[in-house]
Amino acid sequence: MAKDDDAAGDVPDRQGRRGARGRQRSGWLRRPQGWIHYLAVAASHRGTGLGTELVRRAESMLAALGCPKVQLQVRPENTSVIEFYERLGYATYQAVSMGKRLESDEIDL
Repeated sequence: MAKDDDAAGDVPDRQGRRGARGRQRSGWLRRPQGWIHYLAVAASHRGTGLGTELVRRAESMLAALGCPKVQLQVRPENTSVIEFYERLGYATYQAVSMGKRLESDEIDL
């Protein structure tokens, strides 16, 4: 089987440079997908614009890599965070997230 560098995540950016890492869309459009994982702001800094600035910087970085879309996940019960992202233009869509824990969340002290 021939190696497909694009499918492995070595994708060109908007200027055609290789080495940008990203998730791939299946199908006819093969461009990296951007994800924001585990973004948090300390309670003492909420309402200062820091969260908005972090999201905007992440969006700018992903756009520079050629990502046409940014995605993130929020637990449904975290309504204040959902409202935060909605104010920034994010919209919900139906999908099923699946995961499998490979190690325990327990910490041995």
